[in-house]
Amino acid sequence: MVDTAVKQQPGGTPHGARPRWRSLWVIAPAVFLVFLGVTRIVYWRTSIAYAPLRFQGLGAPAIGQPVHVRTTANGLSLSGPAGTDQLFEFPLLNSGDSPVDIIRVTVQDEAIAGVQWAANHLSNGRRVPSPSHELPVRVPGHAIVNLQIVVRRPLCASQVTRYLSGLVTIHWHAMISPHATTVNLLADDPTYIALCPAT
Repeated sequence: MVDTAVKQQPGGTPHGARPRWRSLWVIAPAVFLVFLGVTRIVYWRTSIAYAPLRFQGLGAPAIGQPVHVRTTANGLSLSGPAGTDQLFEFPLLNSGDSPVDIIRVTVQDEAIAGVQWAANHLSNGRRVPSPSHELPVRVPGHAIVNLQIVVRRPLCASQVTRYLSGLVTIHWHAMISPHATTVNLLADDPTYIALCPAT
């Protein structure tokens, strides 16, 4: 009698079994998508926690601009008639590695008539004049930009002292997240800017 049954050769693929390479084609994209999702979540959380903005140095009347200010025991005092504009600048450092886009700055004191920026040019370690520009501005990592505010002296009532509020909110964007940071420009020096000094 002749045996006509087909014998399975060693190492062959059983009937109906999926080849291993086909399973890898299904698993590999799924693993990649999971990895991509985890990476994005980590990057997003890092972006939210990113807080590199630091004021570097003291605020002062802008270099190369008219000065309508006198020094007092507590800080600075505006001079000149009502409506006189004085430009102050505050060096702002991006202490991180990623660039920061400063979109706009909102203020609380109506005596601040405008906010702009200027490059931080130095000569022999001292600031030198540089043109003012409208926001927004991109600040590279570990770079300094001068945040400038235009302070307009109000009409002062007799025997009424009024000081400038230095509270501003910086709206900025870095990595993939928007941020809003409220700071006091007058937290250090000058501590006070008198709009209407005591007489």
